[in-house]
Amino acid sequence: MLREAAYAGPSFSLPPAAQVLDRPSKVVESAWDSLSREQLQQDDQRLLDAVADAARQAEPTALAMATRRALAIALADRPEIAERVANQWERAGVWAQAAAAYGQAARAHEPRQGEVLLLWDRRAACH
Repeated sequence: MLREAAYAGPSFSLPPAAQVLDRPSKVVESAWDSLSREQLQQDDQRLLDAVADAARQAEPTALAMATRRALAIALADRPEIAERVANQWERAGVWAQAAAAYGQAARAHEPRQGEVLLLWDRRAACH
């Protein structure tokens, strides 16, 4: 749970956590509550930055990439966070999926031209 929370950031919530961990919701909810009881989370449910950094640094690269792939899959059906999904794909080294997700994020941000250009640039880099 700690590893997933560290990689998910603001996208962290119970449904994708249960999917990524392949555990029943009750088990995941219990682990989630433990993070809160131990005061490892901020008010917005994100891990404290120092805790998240330490959890990410302790992970072997292969495990980190597998976690990021699982998170991208679990979050893929949420178009409002397409940029976060793209970032997970990119950090997992899944370039085609990252490029597609960055394209989706760019199309969703059309009114904000500066962000759109950055997203298209990241999409091109992934290709």
